Amino acid sequence: PPLPPGSFVVLMLTADLYPQDLSWVLLYRESNATTWDTRKSCVANGCELVSEQTTNYSYYALVGEYQWVISDSHGDGICCNNNGEGQYAIVINGVAVSADTFNGAGVSVLFEVGQPLTPPPSPPPSPSPPSP
Repeated sequence: PPLPPGSFVVLMLTADLYPQDLSWVLLYRESNATTWDTRKSCVANGCELVSEQTTNYSYYALVGEYQWVISDSHGDGICCNNNGEGQYAIVINGVAVSADTFNGAGVSVLFEVGQPLTPPPSPPPSPSPPSP
């Protein structure tokens, strides 16, 4: 059966020098809904993160609003100084819609998955010229 309306989403997380401090949760709500539902989550060592390497989490996401919450249990973020060079990115259908890093206990990033684009209908065939 065909997939319901949505898009392919990749959550990319590059850990700093302390990947064991990182966890995240992906929340979802349908358009006009007031409550968030947990779609995916990853807690500390279960995230399979490696120091200063990027881990990609790929999903088919239904149409709606999403919130990706990344937390650092040590509270020092994933950027700079003595922490290494961590970062995150959100890619929807091959296009990066958000990319950054953070200092402190965490970051929350909102993004939306809209209706997929459909190709325009094909034009009708040209009529044949009349025969003599």
